[in-house]
Amino acid sequence: EVFSESLYTELDFRNEALNALRMGEVIAENGLGSRIAVQEPLPELATRRVMASRWVEGVRIADLPEGELRAVVAAGQEAFLVQLLEAGFLHGDPHPGNLLLVSGGPDRGKLCLLDFGLVAEIPPEPRRLFVEAIVHLGTRNWEAFVGDLVALQFLSPREDRA
Repeated sequence: EVFSESLYTELDFRNEALNALRMGEVIAENGLGSRIAVQEPLPELATRRVMASRWVEGVRIADLPEGELRAVVAAGQEAFLVQLLEAGFLHGDPHPGNLLLVSGGPDRGKLCLLDFGLVAEIPPEPRRLFVEAIVHLGTRNWEAFVGDLVALQFLSPREDRA
């Protein structure tokens, strides 16, 4: 039932347009607008079966030379950590086909996020637990890290912790 509702929501392009608008707000409100762009939807043209957005001229990140890719990846990492840990609104499909390096216009040089059909809402408590897990991972506190994975329900409490 949850899967079918999620699929229905993802396939309604009016929702995708609203998700893109919201992601644009998340990027702007968190000071990421100088490095990250969001493909601008045209909600007035969106229907359940049609999505319209402004064209973004860009280069697929899979086609970038390694030197350029490093800067783009750093911006992307920051953007996705902000989405996950601070905003609680996460782009759910960040594969290379949904990420471009903008090659023209006012957003030139920015990483552009595309396709907002799949997004996730992350409530405050799991966000707090993710932060704790990152701290425990970084400090090599493995026992606490495993506890975090249990609290996040990535591991069962019955798993062997040895």
